[in-house]
Parts: sequence; C-alpha cells; structure tokens
Amino acid sequence: MLPILSTTLLLLSTLSLALPHTRPSRDITTQEVSQTWTITSMNMHFMGSNTGLPGNTWPDDKKFDTTLDFTISFPDTTSTKCSTSWKYTSVPLDMAVACEAESGVAFVLTEGMGGKTSEANWGLGVRKVVSDRKQMLTVKISSSESTSTYQSQTVFVTNNDPSNANSYLTCLGGAPYDGVRCNLGGMLSTRNPFVLSAGLVSV
Repeated sequence: MLPILSTTLLLLSTLSLALPHTRPSRDITTQEVSQTWTITSMNMHFMGSNTGLPGNTWPDDKKFDTTLDFTISFPDTTSTKCSTSWKYTSVPLDMAVACEAESGVAFVLTEGMGGKTSEANWGLGVRKVVSDRKQMLTVKISSSESTSTYQSQTVFVTNNDPSNANSYLTCLGGAPYDGVRCNLGGMLSTRNPFVLSAGLVSV
C-alpha cells in the first residue's frame, strides 16, 4: 500500500528535477521518438487501508471502486480525456482502455517501478491512431482513409515523494470513509512536467 504522508513532511528544498524513469515499449525505440505529449491533469480516488475510524474496516455499503481520470494534450493543440475504474487493489494491467469516442487514443497501465504495483504506483503508456482522409478524383469523387499509429514510451507513476522524479501524484486521506484522493502537481509531487515521448510505429 502506498504511503499517505503528512504535508508537514514536505521539504521544498529537496525537490528533484532529475529525469523520470521510462520504459520503452516493444514498438518504439529512442530513435523513433518524434512527438512529446503532456498529461495536463490526473485525479485518482480509492478506498485506502485507513478509513479514518477505529478498526479500519470498510462496511459493504461504504466500499467503492478505484477511479482514474486524466487529460492528455497533443502537439496539434488537441486534448483527450481518459478514464477507467477497477475493484480496489485489482489494478488492471496490460489491458487497453479506449479514451474519448473517436479520439483514436487508448492507454495501458503496466507493472510499476521495480516490479511493484499498487493503486497509485504503475506504468502508463498511450497509443494514438491518426486518420488521414484524402479525396481521390476518379469517375466519381470518393474518399480514402489511411491511418498512422503513434506509441508512447511507458512512464512510471508513483506518489508522495517529491525527491522522486516519477512522483507525479500527491495522495492524501480525507474524511472517514472518503478514502484517498490523488492529484497531479500537488504539494508532495515532483516539479517535473508529466510528459510522454512518442513515435510513429505504423502507417
């Protein structure tokens, strides 16, 4: 279970600007990187092990699924919202999740840094399929469509350690039975921007 730290532990003087750890996907090499995508917002909400009340038990009527929502911005100034949910402690790894309809964007959560995975400790990879519609002049004017696929490297995401370049999330417990809420760029987050390096993998 990830540590939920007190904000009093934050030491701004220790903030690290080291490069975050990434893991190239099997489809993209460093030489193929041609775009930079930015995660501009990210929010999580999950139960957590501490309910805030004696006994730390979650009655069935208080339980809820973990939710993850984020927005990703592309070089063409467009942005796409992505979201998913899962049963607490059952992070869905290596399963493609489609983002907004007709966006051509999907994402995958993978095993976290050092092989450790928890609610807010995993890897994130994004794929985008771009359609290129062209008009062809024949006996009749018809349209043809080709697609190009871009794949990002996997970036590891962790939390509550501003000295860690991959600690994009600040996760704090709330009122009893409210669980844990995480956000991007909070007091316990790295100051690094959350960027994904992507490259063309198919046309």
